[in-house]
Amino acid sequence: MKHSALTLSVLLLLACGEEEAAPTYPVTFLATSDPGTPLEGVGVSANGGPIGATSADGSLRVELRGSEGSSVGVVATCPTGYRAAEAISPLILRRVTDLATGSTAALQVTITCRPASRHGVIIVRAGGEGPREGIPVLIDGREVARTDRSGVAHVAVDMNPGAAFQVELATATVAPMLRPTNPSMPFTFPDRDELFIFDRPFETEVPVAAPRRARRRRVEAAVVGPRIPTRLGRR
Repeated sequence: MKHSALTLSVLLLLACGEEEAAPTYPVTFLATSDPGTPLEGVGVSANGGPIGATSADGSLRVELRGSEGSSVGVVATCPTGYRAAEAISPLILRRVTDLATGSTAALQVTITCRPASRHGVIIVRAGGEGPREGIPVLIDGREVARTDRSGVAHVAVDMNPGAAFQVELATATVAPMLRPTNPSMPFTFPDRDELFIFDRPFETEVPVAAPRRARRRRVEAAVVGPRIPTRLGRR
């Protein structure tokens, strides 16, 4: 009997010493590169430990364990070709109820990874009069294309957001009579894919003819002498 009472006392002490398991909270991470564009392969860590990576639809669904109201530090790692993720505020674990169904709704965390570079297309058009085919198109002084028979050229470029560049039509060597000479236009790449248009009308300068020198007319001096009458008749 004494032995049975001791055993019961030990079990009660063990039961009192056991900590109740912390509750879990559903969390959904949504990663995008641009608004409406899901991003796969974004790694997510919570309180310093990895918990997974986003799938093809840009989502990662997990269960985080902790006491209600506790704070969880979240860090996202963007894949190659993307800038570092924007800072994520600490996640506060709490119950969220779906008013429509009455069930527990998942906490949502948004992750943004912007592309490291942006894609652009430059359309150049040499309009107006004169020869417009074969005019070199320069970007920051480097030839990248030449205009076609209609005076148009297309150039695809990739640049970092905020990069400034200059487009020039180098007319001086191939069409020296076009005006203006070597026109250019500056551009700046926004933080999105972009279409740039450089439409430059031209006029053709007509060369001024050199004045013609008047020829001197040679005036032959007339020989003036006494007029000798001629009489016709019999003597």
